[in-house]
Amino acid sequence: MNDQDIIEQLRQDVAGQCACQKIRKASRTITRRYDDALKPFGLTGNQFTMLTIISLADKVTLSRLAEIIGMERTTLIRNLKPLERAGLVTIATEESRRAKHATISSQGLNTLAETLPVWRKTQASLKADLGDKTWQVVHQGLDAIS
Repeated sequence: MNDQDIIEQLRQDVAGQCACQKIRKASRTITRRYDDALKPFGLTGNQFTMLTIISLADKVTLSRLAEIIGMERTTLIRNLKPLERAGLVTIATEESRRAKHATISSQGLNTLAETLPVWRKTQASLKADLGDKTWQVVHQGLDAIS
């Protein structure tokens, strides 16, 4: 197979059809929209998600939180540090000293209450861009692979 054949194979098989590339591109685009919307509050979309999960889980271990989010534990800890410094979450060691857990503070809950309307607006905008049927299909597909 010569160089042109390889390029043609790549064009036909990968460019425009690679699920990994398409999902990553969509993820970056969607993340940017949430980040832009939440920036005035000093949060990213990822931080909003972490705060939400922590508030719903009530004293979740960092390992479990990383599992729920689908993030490496070390990356999670790095992402939680700004939230802890801002007083939005507390990270503490269990009495057994074996596991750290995260809890949301009153300030963190207030921040979620303040940002929830912005999140809802961003969510509604994305849903409107896709349409109801596509929105449901996308969610079903993402749930199936994750």
